Formats: sequence, C-alpha cells, structure tokens
Amino acid sequence: MTANVRRVPDVVYGEVPGYRPLELDLYLPEASGPLPVIVHVHGGGWRRGSRREPLPVLGADFYDSLAVEGFAVATVLLMHGDADDMVPTAQSVRLAEALGAAGATVELELVPGATHFWNGASDVAAIVRRSIEFLRAQG
Repeated sequence: MTANVRRVPDVVYGEVPGYRPLELDLYLPEASGPLPVIVHVHGGGWRRGSRREPLPVLGADFYDSLAVEGFAVATVLLMHGDADDMVPTAQSVRLAEALGAAGATVELELVPGATHFWNGASDVAAIVRRSIEFLRAQG
C-alpha cells in the first residue's frame, strides 16, 4: 500500500437475493471534498480475475498509483482492445451508448491491436495516462 492512500475493502454496492453481496474496494487519496472516481471493471466473465489483483501488465500498485494522482478508485475501467477475441467490441459500444443516453459524459476509445488482456497494445502506460487526462478534463 502506497503512503497517503487509504484502502476501504469489501464495500457492498448491491445485493441479489440468493447470491453473495456485490462488493468493491475503494482506494482513496489524501484529499477532502468531492473527488473524481475511476471505476475499474476487472472483467473475468464472472469466472476469474480479482478486484484486488489488476492485470500483471498494469502492475501491482496500479490502484495506489491512481489514488496518488488525486482520484478515488473503485475497482470495478472500461477500455476495449479492438482485437479482443473474448468480448466483442460491440458490447463496449452498447455500454457507451447507454451511458450517453443516461446523461453521462462518455468517450469510447478502442485500443488498436489490443486483445482482451492488453496483449498487442503498444503502450499500456499510455492507456492509463489517457484515463487520468480524461478525468482531469472533466474536473
């Protein structure tokens, strides 16, 4: 855990009768007042993956590094590789359309050459930087 970052684990954000609670972990910067929030959806098709372990290519301190930049991070991020062989890009297009219709500010960027696990992405760090730039522009 990075200094100046507070982790709040196991926050229940939804419950479906007959199933375990839906939970997320929050990574909070040292700041007061309203903060922009990054929501990182780790994927995994509900079969694998973990909100506590980002993709290895992002690095183990991925969530902490975003919080240090001044963002609250809920580990539930929509970015899509245009060469994804597991999830059709059409799903991200539909999600972006639905969010836009609901009044959200949305920009969908398909990452050229990237598959589902960012294999083929020319610069993963640039993907993370682009996310931070987008959020700063909203603020």
